Amino acid sequence: MIRSLVSVVAGFLGFGFATTGLWLAFGYRLNEIPSERFLVFSLGCEIVFALASGYLTAWIAGKKEGAHSLALAATMVLQGVATLPAAPGQYPLWVPLSTMLVLAPCCYLGGKMRAWWKLRENHRSGADAP
Repeated sequence: MIRSLVSVVAGFLGFGFATTGLWLAFGYRLNEIPSERFLVFSLGCEIVFALASGYLTAWIAGKKEGAHSLALAATMVLQGVATLPAAPGQYPLWVPLSTMLVLAPCCYLGGKMRAWWKLRENHRSGADAP
């Protein structure tokens, strides 16, 4: 139970730190609204971050990779819903919607990638056994 919670929190924090690092690396503070061009670029990077955070969540969990990455995806959807009211005043509406409709599924896909990789490695090690 604790490991499951730690895996989801680690995936969420990993995604958050990567995104924050990206913004800071390009000179944006988290409370300022960047150009739409940067937001599109950031979304592209965040897709990779979401895949990696889903993979990380599944790796830490060690089992039921899909369920754990789905929990991370649900957390991302909740984050998107929570930021939705602030969107019209601060960000274009597509920013929180992309969190729910693009990044959350990428988190789940990252976990499924880990499950596939683990299965692949298990088959290889079983095939190599005498």
